[in-house]
Amino acid sequence: MLSTACRGGQHPEPALAFPGVTTPHDPDEPPPGSRADSSAEPALTRPRELTLSFWLWLTAAGLLLVSSLFLVTQRDALVESARQANRGRDFTEDQLQAGATGLLMIVLIGALVVGGLIVFFAIKSRTGRGWTRIALTVMAPVVFLYGMFLAMPEFSLVITLVVAAAVVTMYLPASKAYFDAVKEAG
Repeated sequence: MLSTACRGGQHPEPALAFPGVTTPHDPDEPPPGSRADSSAEPALTRPRELTLSFWLWLTAAGLLLVSSLFLVTQRDALVESARQANRGRDFTEDQLQAGATGLLMIVLIGALVVGGLIVFFAIKSRTGRGWTRIALTVMAPVVFLYGMFLAMPEFSLVITLVVAAAVVTMYLPASKAYFDAVKEAG
């Protein structure tokens, strides 16, 4: 307990703070109200359009993977189609089986790689990195081609529409303004 010695034997309550003096601030942070104070400037808020684009890209990656897994379940139909195309050629049954399995594995691994890249770029795009918007735009034709040639018909139109919507929402004015503001902020 703090005590102060006073004349006359009286001990008034000690003063814990001096009038007009404030407590010191953390030396690692800029003083309140200074130009370097991050609370003085409003933080950039991610537009709804970019959040929608993010979820559309994740949906597209998921559909890509589901479509590939579904295609793997159709192995017997692929082998039968190969048998029909093999008439008059010298491929054995073992070669047809191995070819179907190899093709399906390539498609599945390709879908995993493309889907993984889409997820990575979509996550980075939420931070406003401009290069991710370009990368996702470049990925769109890859996904369109997959949908046209490799996806089951049940999935191809849906995948194409989801990717088209994801690309469009990345370039809407609010999204563009967000990417530009992040670029300017450095």
